[in-house]
Amino acid sequence: MVNFLKVVFYFLVGFNMLASAKAQYVSLSYCENFTGRNIKGGIILPKNIELGLRYHINKGDYFKKGSEFPYYRNSYAEKPIHHIGLYALKSFSIVKTDKNSLAYFINANYSYMGVTHHFDPLDSNGNSSSQLIKYTLEPLSSLELNNGLMFTHYINSNTQIFAQAGAGFVLIYSRGGITVEEYTGQLFGYGSGLEVGLWGFEFRAGVAYRIW
Repeated sequence: MVNFLKVVFYFLVGFNMLASAKAQYVSLSYCENFTGRNIKGGIILPKNIELGLRYHINKGDYFKKGSEFPYYRNSYAEKPIHHIGLYALKSFSIVKTDKNSLAYFINANYSYMGVTHHFDPLDSNGNSSSQLIKYTLEPLSSLELNNGLMFTHYINSNTQIFAQAGAGFVLIYSRGGITVEEYTGQLFGYGSGLEVGLWGFEFRAGVAYRIW
């Protein structure tokens, strides 16, 4: 019930913003960033501000070798509500012509999802061991902060396509908990706290359509 009320709340807030702030465009895009792959849908307001929702796409293969940062591109939405996140973007024009523009952007992406990781640990000689470890963490709060460049092509007065690429870092907060190692059944705990992941990359491409 609480999750349902959250969805209703976000919807009402978004609708109110669309009605009162006079959004200029609606946008739909595909994005890859620190948490993984997602679809974004939003509204573009005056002063090149974009606000919207993001839908996380779970991937099939979560296997990695070595000691990579376990959160990178391993986010997993176990419940339907965990697929939904928020994002905000602000861009600053660098150069613009009748058909194209280049801008600098900063953005923020919020999500609340778990992490699933298939891990092949390295031995003391740096070689892969024979034991495959899998663990799943309870939902974590993640805030990705990125910056980079955005290219936009204006198809006509109402439609534009865009692509952006950049990098940044992520703040991850865990409440702590207990997880089960799948192949041995061993229980182990992990603590609560804030972690920082540096230099996750982001790529996004999509289309925007003028609504008024």
